[in-house]
Amino acid sequence: MRTEILLLKNASSPYQATVYIGGMQYGSGRGSSKRQAKSAAARASIHILIPEMRAELDAPQPEPDFTFFDYVGIEDPRITEFCAATCEPSPHAILRTCLLRNFGAQDRHIHTEMKKLEYQKIELTMRVGRHSATVVCKNKKAAKQRASQAILQALHPHVRSWGSLLRLYGSRSVKSCKEKKIEEQQITLLQDKARHNEPNYAVLEKLRNEMHKLKERDEAVVPIGTLLVKDDLPTHSGSNLNNVDL
Repeated sequence: MRTEILLLKNASSPYQATVYIGGMQYGSGRGSSKRQAKSAAARASIHILIPEMRAELDAPQPEPDFTFFDYVGIEDPRITEFCAATCEPSPHAILRTCLLRNFGAQDRHIHTEMKKLEYQKIELTMRVGRHSATVVCKNKKAAKQRASQAILQALHPHVRSWGSLLRLYGSRSVKSCKEKKIEEQQITLLQDKARHNEPNYAVLEKLRNEMHKLKERDEAVVPIGTLLVKDDLPTHSGSNLNNVDL
């Protein structure tokens, strides 16, 4: 048995894995990391080889709990190991997703320079736009991940925990193609319930439920205060000494 990995032009699921057994192609799957793609391909293969397990494999999975990551800093050296253990994207994959979503395809270039040091260590410098980070590690793979963490911290100076970044760019930050397809199918079924020259009450009920969810989400946000802006703020650049109270 072997697994073939392909790189796709997809921000949320850039990896596709396909399982081959005895030279024959079986299941394939996509994911935000190679580990997730392999897992999806293995599940699809089990659906083919052992159909009896389909109900167990398709059972709803619990939402990921990022509580542990909320106590881990963004530049913690153990992040790569934790992400691999929890099937979450690596720091470098998170950085690529961040650049693609916020800056588009044209401004997501990541430049790296590597220099060998004594004692079998390397120094890697990563540059993204005006941000740069230099780290020293035992190998290039670890250095790339550590530098990505430093760049992510520079891009998000107000964020302190890795759990916050996972909520922004992790595997569950974007709905999968399967989830989107299921929602579209549900709406299509509701449209079929309409009667001639009568309102579609099923669609209206769906819309009402979604609006209630949005209301509950907005009510859960508690304001922390009010920003008061004085009218006597300087109207010119601060470099003008006439506007600075020395």
